[in-house]
Amino acid sequence: MENQKQFIDLNEVVRSSRSGEIEEDVANTIILKVLIAYLTKKIVPISLKNTYADAVPDIVSETLKTVWENLDSFDLDKASLTTWAATIARNKAYDFLRTQQREGKYLDVDQEIGDVEVRVEHMVESADMTDNRNAILSSIVKLDKDDMAIFFIRVYYHMSFSEIADVMQAGGYDLTVRGVENRFYRSRDKIKKVIRKNVDPQ
Repeated sequence: MENQKQFIDLNEVVRSSRSGEIEEDVANTIILKVLIAYLTKKIVPISLKNTYADAVPDIVSETLKTVWENLDSFDLDKASLTTWAATIARNKAYDFLRTQQREGKYLDVDQEIGDVEVRVEHMVESADMTDNRNAILSSIVKLDKDDMAIFFIRVYYHMSFSEIADVMQAGGYDLTVRGVENRFYRSRDKIKKVIRKNVDPQ
């Protein structure tokens, strides 16, 4: 019989701690071990695109600090603690990469090969490309509000379609993983047309 990896629901761990079913120190130890392993082995390295391995511990540490400072007010009924922590870690990793890029220490290969999602992010944020920035922002704000939310979560937080579905469902949206995926690609095609028009007008 194959060994199956046991999944620990951190929301239930926190809930049990808050109700007094398990001691707070025990709960904290479980949460730390699970998050450190998850963020260190998967989320942060992928978010850093397998570069700057020496930055992983600092980003994980900063993420845990943010999680700990806000854990008491975290609503267990609205979102997954693991997904929330992963989102925080991604944001910190992307901030790190953007800093490296501004200082000329990092080149996003995806940009060089014309990856649509990365180009959109770059063009929207680029202050010296006003015409393209305005055109893209204009096309984004014209999207359906659900499509806009999915597009931004995918592009800026690089979350999987499954994770986005969890976030949207936590926010009261009735969307399946396939529904999220279809909406994203539909929006991306619209933005892609704007990119082609503004980057390659001929």
